[in-house]
Amino acid sequence: MTELNVKDFGAIGDGIADDTGAIQAAIDKGGELGLPVRFPGGRYSVGELTLRHGSVLVAEPTWGFREYGKTQILQRFPEQRCVLNLSEAFSATLNGLSLVGLGRDAGGSCCGILSRKEKQAHMEDTYRLERLRSSNFAGDGCRFVRPWCFTVRHCMFSHNGGDGFHLQNGFDGFILDTWFSGNRGCGYGTSGENNAVTMSGCRVEWNAGGGIVIRGGSHYQLTGNYIDRSGKQAILITTGEWEGKTIYSNTISATGNILYRSGKFAGEDPRDSAHIAVEQAAGVTVMGNTLCVGRDDGGDGRLSPRTGIMVTGCRYTVVSGNTMFAAALDNLLVAKDNRDTIIENNPGSLFDRELAALPNLPSTSAVTRLFEEA
Repeated sequence: MTELNVKDFGAIGDGIADDTGAIQAAIDKGGELGLPVRFPGGRYSVGELTLRHGSVLVAEPTWGFREYGKTQILQRFPEQRCVLNLSEAFSATLNGLSLVGLGRDAGGSCCGILSRKEKQAHMEDTYRLERLRSSNFAGDGCRFVRPWCFTVRHCMFSHNGGDGFHLQNGFDGFILDTWFSGNRGCGYGTSGENNAVTMSGCRVEWNAGGGIVIRGGSHYQLTGNYIDRSGKQAILITTGEWEGKTIYSNTISATGNILYRSGKFAGEDPRDSAHIAVEQAAGVTVMGNTLCVGRDDGGDGRLSPRTGIMVTGCRYTVVSGNTMFAAALDNLLVAKDNRDTIIENNPGSLFDRELAALPNLPSTSAVTRLFEEA
């Protein structure tokens, strides 16, 4: 025997029957024997499932951007905390699953995936999330509280009522090649202390609360991400609050990212309507990013953002070498109350408002005019 099948434990997978007990029995046996638990095609309606030390849940990733796929694990009860609880699951792997909530307006705060610890674990959690989708929950697509060591690769966290992925008091993570799409909160958001995370090659788009929002974080690498049509900032690096104390962000590198049409819902606020805002932080590097104004697909909606980059109250920070052609409506760069900070060599231009009526995308029209005039 090389794996267990949830249907051998009595799971029905018709989207109606309560499969919680059968699947939990399969998970418990898989943890005991050290075997993966497979979900064949079906729609499995479940309450909260508890993963074990070494649990491995596997399905074929047949989901798409607009499709939940042939194998779905469905939230059954509005009041449940989550679908998959990893709080006890050291060295656990989730691969190929499609988790589906009752809806962003279903009430409650159910998460697709949850790990919540009262104190830091005695050993690395080593969670591995691979090729899975977590969508349509009233809470976060995934919420980790005090995790230590995790990887997220080739996943999708979309259309949730909270953040796509929220990290609270967590450490040592890799987030690679993952979609964060259409969440009402942030694509990626944090609270408490959150340190040592590498985020690379991700698509972060249409998240109402902002793209990547780091509050009180340190030792981050944000490299090579595409952040599109965020409701507020594409990247916000700011202070956090925890147990009555202010946590200052520090030692963060944001390099080589594409930031497009940020600040969709920000209105007149120059801070929220910005591609990048860095506030009261130290040791931050913002280099080699490319910024551009835009509106909704098809030429609809309002142009944004108003501000390219805003840096306020920072120390030992470098903002250099960012490309800001047609990058903002009002201000390319706002810098206030900074010390020991270098801001230089950020070439660019404000968006030409006369181009707003042209049929092409604003950036395309601007480039055409630039070279024709030359």
